[in-house]
Amino acid sequence: MLNYQQWDGFSGRLWKNKVDVREFIQRNYTPYEGDESFLEGPTPATDELWGILQKLQKEERKKGGVLDMETEKVSDLTSYGAGYIDEAKKELEKKSFNSYGQRNYENLDKLYETMQGKKQG
Repeated sequence: MLNYQQWDGFSGRLWKNKVDVREFIQRNYTPYEGDESFLEGPTPATDELWGILQKLQKEERKKGGVLDMETEKVSDLTSYGAGYIDEAKKELEKKSFNSYGQRNYENLDKLYETMQGKKQG
């Protein structure tokens, strides 16, 4: 049976030999009995982006449900790079993304570049 240090503290054995999500969850799930008091509210960056998005949604409804669409490019998983609600505010969107994890990602810009399909030198 495989046993990795990262698995210390987790119960069960079947999921250690083969993919068995059911057994892992049944052995390790603990229901949360508390309330929502541990949750944080939105950040200022999120509030600003949400305001922009709400305006765009209102405009979309006025146009019958579609704000704009691509008609020239066949869509697949990799046919488009990262999309931003407002290109001028993409740094704000990154800031909003970062604030929820409250981590300092050293290579976050490289991640964004990769997500956009650009090569980082």
